Amino acid sequence: MASPVDVRGPKHSLRTAGVAAKATPTVLNSFVRFLLLHKKHKKDGKPTAQLSYAEGLAIVKRFLDYASTHSVAELQAFTGHKVPTPSWIEKRVVHLPNDVIDRAAEILRKQLRVDPDTVQLVGGERWWTARGRDLMCEWIEMKKQRIARGGKPAERVLFYIHGGAHFFSSLETHRYQVQRHGRKLNARAFAPAYRLSPQYPFPSALHDVLAAYMYLLDEGYESHQILFSGDSSGAGLVLVLLTLLRDQGLPLPAGATLISPWVDLSHSFPSIMSDDAGDYIPSRGFHYRPGLEWPPLKDEGRSIILEGEEEAVLLDEQMQMYAPNALLNHPMVSPVNQGSLGGLPPLYVCAGSAELLRDEIIYIAHKAAAPAQYPPAPATLEAYPSQQKHLDAAYPPTLTQVQVFDGGCHVATTLSITALAKFMYRGSANFGLFALTAAKKKAERLAAEKAGGHHHHSHSHSHSHSHHTSRSGTSSSSNSSPPTRSATLSPTPEHSTIPESTDKLSPASHPIVLEALASRDAREANEEQHDLIADSESESDSESESSSSSVGTDDDVGNDATSASPPIVKVTGHLPPFTDSMIRQRVSVTGRLRPLEPADTLPATTISPSSVGRLHKGPVRKWLAERARYDEKYAKDLAYYRDIRLADREKAVASGFLQGKFAGENPPLASLAGWSDEQLALRCGQSVDEIGKKTNLALASWARISAEPDKEVAGGVKVSEVSTKLDEMQVGAEGAEPK
Repeated sequence: MASPVDVRGPKHSLRTAGVAAKATPTVLNSFVRFLLLHKKHKKDGKPTAQLSYAEGLAIVKRFLDYASTHSVAELQAFTGHKVPTPSWIEKRVVHLPNDVIDRAAEILRKQLRVDPDTVQLVGGERWWTARGRDLMCEWIEMKKQRIARGGKPAERVLFYIHGGAHFFSSLETHRYQVQRHGRKLNARAFAPAYRLSPQYPFPSALHDVLAAYMYLLDEGYESHQILFSGDSSGAGLVLVLLTLLRDQGLPLPAGATLISPWVDLSHSFPSIMSDDAGDYIPSRGFHYRPGLEWPPLKDEGRSIILEGEEEAVLLDEQMQMYAPNALLNHPMVSPVNQGSLGGLPPLYVCAGSAELLRDEIIYIAHKAAAPAQYPPAPATLEAYPSQQKHLDAAYPPTLTQVQVFDGGCHVATTLSITALAKFMYRGSANFGLFALTAAKKKAERLAAEKAGGHHHHSHSHSHSHSHHTSRSGTSSSSNSSPPTRSATLSPTPEHSTIPESTDKLSPASHPIVLEALASRDAREANEEQHDLIADSESESDSESESSSSSVGTDDDVGNDATSASPPIVKVTGHLPPFTDSMIRQRVSVTGRLRPLEPADTLPATTISPSSVGRLHKGPVRKWLAERARYDEKYAKDLAYYRDIRLADREKAVASGFLQGKFAGENPPLASLAGWSDEQLALRCGQSVDEIGKKTNLALASWARISAEPDKEVAGGVKVSEVSTKLDEMQVGAEGAEPK
């Protein structure tokens, strides 16, 4: 067996030249298919009738297929390479201080302890605090917007969590999407570069995004000024974070927009077995050439009777990189299994009708709006008793808008220059603008009632930080790094040193929001006129549009609602009325709105509750077959890396993991904390810990094409003047708040 110093690197690196060579024939092929099928797709109302969409979808599919012949580390490194930031975007890096990271860890420990078996299933309370680099976040804002607000603090903050199936992509790949979401809201975006699996599995990412949100609150931003957003696995993290904040009695944001959220890692819904021709997510699951980081060793496994079969099958291979098989149905891993999604701030949920995750996305939208109608499976309630308490708590329905985009793929905003992406950005922004405005109206109303001596029994998610009112500080206005523990993979302390009574986010100081917006808040938000920066896509389409209708809660239906939904998606900050706490819509490829089919006719919402969260025959058998094919194809590589892992794991178990740092714990087999040799661990984590160093020409080209139409919004030929003006403001405002 090779010694650690002999660990070989990849034979065939995932590089720009290889990606280009594989993508070029795909572009040509997609062009031919476009010509052949254009009339049919146009007649059927499919987005593939548009050349840019057809080519973009084909390129992403081909890239993911090509990447599967490389290791996970190579894909991580490729999508973590530096992508130049457009000259009209201001990016500022924040290194989060240890204090906020430690406090977030203690809050997360409280959440994990709620169910008796969770800590044991996770493997402990400390290993997931190990990190190989600082926890960094980025402030992202158009320079034009920065100049417009001058020295004033940002009134709106978009807290964005990027996707990538929990194991690849980065802020480098997502920066364009983040700034586009942010500018449509006239908001300053804040995005964490959280730790990725399999090196840092659950709950590492949740720990990081919780710390990032707490940092925003520490900086003095009111929770009603913050809108959560995310795509795919990032959107799933958003939903879990919201339930954690609710459960721990911490300040909730104004709302959240979820773009194709991945919420069921067990793949228990029917659409996962659909034809994947209209999506780039592989229906066989993610499989890669073996490397030091993946796949892990086999575990002792457990025999499971798959849904649709009668005899048990032994599953000893980890199927998802984010968490071991035993945790796939955990409500904090797969929020579709939450006891209730009620009591949350307003949610926008969107899906493409052709994406494999469509059904679980539609399901969670309905589950949020009608918590009692969509309970978890009995097996989930038995395994995690706290979820029964949430189900019995009778949380109020969560106001939810769901939009299903005809023919759309997973996270269609990735195909940024397409019409479908344009309308998805608009739908998200329109809801986000409404949620932020309504939350502001609510905060103002409650403040006025308090000042007038009225005792209001609702709980505000607005809060005051008398201990810390700065919205700048050295960490948010510079790229300097405070002292951290990241260099040697050291953990955070097991317990916070901050007493409960003086915790900056004490539940006693910041009670939970458990009521929907009042009719008055929603109505006033719908009447607000917003001065938005002009969009390059022009919010007024050539097709006729009518103004948005008034919006209200269920109490308003039939009273204040004055007109029907607008025929075309646009950004006004106004919504049609909620019916049974929902706005249910389909969106055509031209952006036209129509009602979503009744819930009792949809596969997503007619699934048996006992089937939700269970491992099903179809997807599991397909995954196992593909895994067997990869194991055979790369048998030598698999044996080589597993020999290294096996020898090190035996030492790790005997010595307490990472040379005794996690004695008494049992880190997951794939985790970086599960190694004994710290140098091997650092080597294993290089692809996710050393990001943004090399420039990726392929991703840079993709970003440049996506951002080209935005020049007009940024100031066109006057981009250099905008940059000069911003530099002058920064010099003149040295030391002023906020940067």
